Amino acid sequence: MEVESGESSSRKRKWERPPVLPLTLATLQAVKERAEKRGNRISLGVIVKYFDNIDAPYEWLLPGWIVEERFVLFDYKGCVRIYEVYQTRIVSSILYTCMQLLRLQELRHV
Repeated sequence: MEVESGESSSRKRKWERPPVLPLTLATLQAVKERAEKRGNRISLGVIVKYFDNIDAPYEWLLPGWIVEERFVLFDYKGCVRIYEVYQTRIVSSILYTCMQLLRLQELRHV
């Protein structure tokens, strides 16, 4: 099939990020507030990025969870990536309750 100038054989849509969940925004706000209280001590050469379950490598995250990636540059080793996962208090309390229920069930079956 020939393609005339100015046309493309396939029309690709630009990927648009879905809207961020309110739970994710609440977690991100809490993380940033905590960083401000600590004095937001980020060294020179450190790049900080935040991701949620919409981002491809972190699809496994639950809604409201975010990952903070810190890229630390080293003179002799190149770049090292440090991860931290944050979750909302709501999600963590639900998970804690579920874990307690599972432990109770295990104890009853023993």
